[in-house]
Amino acid sequence: MDKMNLPETANLKCLFCGSSDFVVERQPDNSITEQDMYECSSCGELNSYEGMLEVCKQEVANDVEKEVIKYAKTLFKDFK
Repeated sequence: MDKMNLPETANLKCLFCGSSDFVVERQPDNSITEQDMYECSSCGELNSYEGMLEVCKQEVANDVEKEVIKYAKTLFKDFK
């Protein structure tokens, strides 16, 4: 039986160009809030942490859904 191939990590990506390199100015207590804005090192656009996190969550959910479907097909391929 095959295992599902799920990513262990996911990177936040620029909402404008897709880069994952950002200029990050840390808060004195190193906290991150959903209102934080990060400047993309590639295109210079400001990205909200909240927006990047939502896009990342959706991409991971889509990847998991594809893997589950593929895994289910391999499990049930002999039940025709």
